[in-house]
Amino acid sequence: MFPFPDYQGRRDNSVLRGAWWFYADTATRGVYTRWFATYPARAPNAIKPASMMFLRNIPFGVDAAETSNMEWQHFLNVLAIDSGAATVRRYLPSTAAQPHPQYFTDPFYRFYPVVGISREQALGYCHWRSAVLSVVYNHLLDAKYPTSAPHAVRFNIRLPTEQEWEYAAGGLSPYPHGMAAPKRRIKVIPAAASYLKYRGRLSASTAKIKQDIKRYNQTKPVITWLVSQRELPYFLRSNTPEYIWGTFAYLGLYHMLGNVAELVQEPGITKGGSYLDKLEDCTVKARGTYTGPAPTVGFRCACDGNLPLEQ
Repeated sequence: MFPFPDYQGRRDNSVLRGAWWFYADTATRGVYTRWFATYPARAPNAIKPASMMFLRNIPFGVDAAETSNMEWQHFLNVLAIDSGAATVRRYLPSTAAQPHPQYFTDPFYRFYPVVGISREQALGYCHWRSAVLSVVYNHLLDAKYPTSAPHAVRFNIRLPTEQEWEYAAGGLSPYPHGMAAPKRRIKVIPAAASYLKYRGRLSASTAKIKQDIKRYNQTKPVITWLVSQRELPYFLRSNTPEYIWGTFAYLGLYHMLGNVAELVQEPGITKGGSYLDKLEDCTVKARGTYTGPAPTVGFRCACDGNLPLEQ
């Protein structure tokens, strides 16, 4: 089953295997830097990893979006090189806890949230990402600001606490969902018919879906904006969560509420609700329970660090 497609670029050219945001031939490929997220400018099928966003008045960052299938696949590719097949098997998502059998392996879903992950697997990913980020950042720092004094920056990638998660999701908002109205008027693009057909695994023809979309738009529809259990026309229904760069939350993060329920540091708790939960269960304060890998549960990372840390 592995190695998986490495959508971030060539594994054999990375400065450090696992550092998918930094490559040795930066002069020819180009690198953009945004705090913790640098990525190849012209890598095939490139999309930046879930960038850390730093929120006002708090000393930590939070991923802008949920950890995706693509990022988890890259993680497994690195483990295959550095640690071998046995370690990769320990970190494979549960096949019994996928929305459908091809959800993790089908490239169509590479930018969808990874699900079917155990708490221990998520913590292992955080530990790996902490080490990679610290090494790469210090490499860049030393190259730009050489000094004779030994120094290092140490980043700690981790699951957010429940309190941190609530703040990022809109804890300072007076509204339960972090917004005044969780419903929006929408217009569906007819050209998306083929995409919607594949995503929903629909039997209707693309031409029919296009016609039905046009008729639907004429009704000036209003739907629940958050990806939760909701009434939708057949061509908008799906048995999976949605693309990670979808609905904005209170502070500009994506899918804090709905889509997939998210792990936090406190064991047995999930936050935000999922695509199968009712809207009232997708509030900032709502809690879900977690007993193991599930098709409705994913995660995003938080980060803090010491700048600099004397060795």
